[in-house]
Amino acid sequence: MINFFRKIRQQLLNQNKVSKYLLYAIGEVVLVVVGILIALQINNWNEGRKSDKVELKILQELHAVLKGGAFPGELEFQKGQIEANEKSKASCELILRYFQDNLPYQDSLKSHFANAHTRYIGQIKSHAYENAKNYGLGFIGNDSLKELLTWAYETNSAVLEKLYERNNLYEYGTVVPVITELFESINMNMPDNTKEMIPLNYQSLKGNTIYANILQSTIHKRNEIIFFQDLRYQRMLKIATFLEEEIELKKGKANQ
Repeated sequence: MINFFRKIRQQLLNQNKVSKYLLYAIGEVVLVVVGILIALQINNWNEGRKSDKVELKILQELHAVLKGGAFPGELEFQKGQIEANEKSKASCELILRYFQDNLPYQDSLKSHFANAHTRYIGQIKSHAYENAKNYGLGFIGNDSLKELLTWAYETNSAVLEKLYERNNLYEYGTVVPVITELFESINMNMPDNTKEMIPLNYQSLKGNTIYANILQSTIHKRNEIIFFQDLRYQRMLKIATFLEEEIELKKGKANQ
């Protein structure tokens, strides 16, 4: 092909047809430029398809972490943590009712004492988000989804982390020294339904204002944690829905 064009060009020069040669030369340049542009377009298209496939995988990973599969997903885990904290708060309230109504000791109370002093922090798994963040969240078309991801995995997590730190200081600085003096048996290293705390003297415990205040403070602290955990859970439900929509859009691009 190249030899063919060379022959035409040489023939035009030999015939001293300069104007025709110039037109031919311009046409040849245009053809070369068009060829380069087509090649670049094809290359860009191929690169775009590769990017779409990578981005689809990132979105699917985010969604899989939330919804789960062979193992429970983040949504199920977070919901379980909220419910467990609700039960802990309910145990505190039940014990206080027993104290206030001067009710006799029941064997079931030992599990409520243990549950009252069990916290569920519900830390979030962030590896999929970190992968997406390292790639760059700019590829996500839904601005609300980007904002929710940042809020759930960064803003809200930072708030809960501070709450957990404050709770730890309170538990180990105030609660633990008191309950170790008031309970003869503290068995917390067991499954939730078998945890036990047996008071040394239930009658004396009912009138212990320090312990009653600890229960009241614990209810407040559980409410605080539950509020932010539930807020995160509700927004994570929205994230899951937005991810499903984004995945469908990205699948269409990746398959083009």
